[in-house]
Amino acid sequence: MLFHLVFCLLDFGFLLLMVFTSCFLFSLILVCLCFVFVFYFL
Repeated sequence: MLFHLVFCLLDFGFLLLMVFTSCFLFSLILVCLCFVFVFYFL
C-alpha cells in the first residue's frame, strides 16, 4: 500500500516535471523567435 502510494507520487512528480520542462522549452523557443524577428526587422 505504502509502496503503491510512493509510486503514484513519483509518477505524478515525473509527469509534472515533463509538463514544466515542455512549457519551459516552448517559452524559450518563443523568446528566441521574438529575438530573431526583432533583429531581422531592425
